[in-house]
Amino acid sequence: MKKVLLYTVFLLFGGEISSAQNNTHATKAISALANDSELAHAGISICIIDAGTGKVIASLNPDLSLIPASSMKVVTTGAALGILGPDYVFRTELQYDGHIDREDASLHGNLYIKGYGDPTLGSDHLPGVLQMNEVMDSFARVVRRQKIAYIRGRVVGDGSYFSTDQAIGANWQWDDIGNSYGAGAHGLNINENQYNLSIRQNAVIGSVPEISAVEPQLPDTEIINKLSTGYPDTEPETGIYAAPYGDEIVVSGKIPSGTGYIKIKGSIPDPPFIAAHYLQEALKSKYGIACRKKPMNFSDLKPGLSSGRTTFFTYYSPNLLSIVGEANKESNNMFVEALLRAMAKFNDLEGNPSKGCDIVKKYWKEKGIDMNGFFMEDGSGLSSRSAVSSRQLASILQHLNSDKTIGSAFYNTLPKAGESGTLKSMFKNTAAMGKLCAKSGSMTRVRSYSGYIDRPNGARWCFSVIVNNYTCSSNDMKSKLEKFMSRLCE
Repeated sequence: MKKVLLYTVFLLFGGEISSAQNNTHATKAISALANDSELAHAGISICIIDAGTGKVIASLNPDLSLIPASSMKVVTTGAALGILGPDYVFRTELQYDGHIDREDASLHGNLYIKGYGDPTLGSDHLPGVLQMNEVMDSFARVVRRQKIAYIRGRVVGDGSYFSTDQAIGANWQWDDIGNSYGAGAHGLNINENQYNLSIRQNAVIGSVPEISAVEPQLPDTEIINKLSTGYPDTEPETGIYAAPYGDEIVVSGKIPSGTGYIKIKGSIPDPPFIAAHYLQEALKSKYGIACRKKPMNFSDLKPGLSSGRTTFFTYYSPNLLSIVGEANKESNNMFVEALLRAMAKFNDLEGNPSKGCDIVKKYWKEKGIDMNGFFMEDGSGLSSRSAVSSRQLASILQHLNSDKTIGSAFYNTLPKAGESGTLKSMFKNTAAMGKLCAKSGSMTRVRSYSGYIDRPNGARWCFSVIVNNYTCSSNDMKSKLEKFMSRLCE
């Protein structure tokens, strides 16, 4: 049998590259990246595995645990496809308690939107999915078919299917959770749990720009404007601060001076309440169905006021494969957090993130992945306390590739170089164009990419590269890794 010779290259800044002898160009690409002076103090972990054989082609610190950011999504979404199956669907039910008086067409009780974790309800990103206003109009039409003209109780948004005190990810930072990418996953979600703020620019530097519109509107919520006007031709630097289920939102930072409008996105503090509110609005505006009391989140309903519900309509989400595709291509944190909680519920556990993390870790360990040094605090990678090695990510990708049931489907959920998702604007006119697909990850001083490279000789490589604590800018680090990955494709 022909032996494969390995050699090791020692780097100036510590660490060593291991590579198969016939893949010296991979070693050179790793060496060029690792010897960059702006990465002298960085933690770097790189692992490239042959998809067919499972053998390591080249690596640098492959077992070093680093913060992966959104590369963690491949761990969660891959497990979700394996555990729940690509055809799994979420549901949302319309229910009522009490009884309907047919003589006066009154519901003597409450009307409920009961969520079962669907992250796509009212989303405007998935083809074929009804947007929020369309969903509410559809639900209102179904209620009218029950010959209800008046509701003597409340319209209630019920998100209790998932643990209501853990809607956001564990250890998410305060300056993340009010922004759209920090939207939590509730048992009842709506409009991807996001809203838009339209900011009218001001020509006077130092003045307060006006918040001209909120869409959808957030009733019973005060928006505190602490924005200021900065110099023109600069990028907006804004932050939104809001506690889950809170009634105050603080918007701060700087907007460049000008005469136009700038839109920023925030996370809805109480999605179950917002869903109930907009259903109540649709009932009244479309069909004149009045409600005696204000809408409410089920968690605020007094105990004993809800019992013996009747389910009269069920709405279904797109299948899980479609959801994973949106989650991976567009790096949708809330979608992935919903999948994490759904896996916990699927195993007859509470729908909370810590149980979901335990299930994901157990799943990959049973698939033969060495999970030593793997730390998972959430499903999406927004937590800075998560840590994973490039070998673990590349090994998970290699296992997924070899899975005849979901392998090709998972491959197609990843952004493709120069063509789709978060890689659409990258790799133009390079060897990676159309030949590389990967999940990207980024947060402060963190950049990562994990995916597949289809080589000119027909081979496929599974790779992961994670860099923490570089001293250059985030955009410069992105460019360095784009160049590195392009070299791997040559």
